[in-house]
Amino acid sequence: MNQAETAVAKFLEERGWTVCRNGWPDLLAFQTYRDGVRMDNSRTMAIEVKHGRDKLSDAQKACHQVLARAGIPVHVIRPDDLAAAANKRGALMFSTRTVREIKSQIDALEKRMKSCEEEISEYRRSIEACLIAFDYFPVTEIPTAPFADLQIFPCKFANPGLGNPFDDEPAG
Repeated sequence: MNQAETAVAKFLEERGWTVCRNGWPDLLAFQTYRDGVRMDNSRTMAIEVKHGRDKLSDAQKACHQVLARAGIPVHVIRPDDLAAAANKRGALMFSTRTVREIKSQIDALEKRMKSCEEEISEYRRSIEACLIAFDYFPVTEIPTAPFADLQIFPCKFANPGLGNPFDDEPAG
């Protein structure tokens, strides 16, 4: 660090900041256009390039964690991995979403899916009630009272084992 950088780092550290001077990823990539179309939000990611059996240093790990917490995903890639990144299997290799964002989206989708499943079950129960009602009451004999204004007849009245609710005599 030069004298000016040292002074700024010291100033920040005195006020509780941790200053990362080492460990930065090799590349910072961002994309504001995709296929010639401007995107509403630019996407940003950091890339650490490693060769052979090189491993991340402690300073790199710390810096990458700080970037990930700030919402910038960091990818460690080796030049040999580029072939996998070029095909569909490697599409997620360069995701610009953090794991936390992806998990949050999965949670939201699962919640919506549960709501949809409950709604589907409700529709299925309605269909079953309707089918039971129409099996018991042929279309030409649909009662007019006391359920004339209901769209679906209650199952307990439409079950042949319970008898015809419009007869005064119980089922026998």
